Amino acid sequence: MLGFKYFTESEALFAKRVCDEAAGFPVNPDNITTDAVSYHFSKLDAFYYILASEYTAPLGTPIEFTITNDESL
Repeated sequence: MLGFKYFTESEALFAKRVCDEAAGFPVNPDNITTDAVSYHFSKLDAFYYILASEYTAPLGTPIEFTITNDESL
């Protein structure tokens, strides 16, 4: 995957806010789409991440990383 890794939820939330504000989201509270990006948590890898997209430019250069997938969860 290409994106950004964070080891605390507060870091991921801050990065999300940076992207949302740079993209001008939410446009207004009545819009269905209120976020430019969202963050996720990889339980098996113990980190938060945001996938690279057109809205993540304010975060800099994304990195390549792997998410461990355990289908039994």
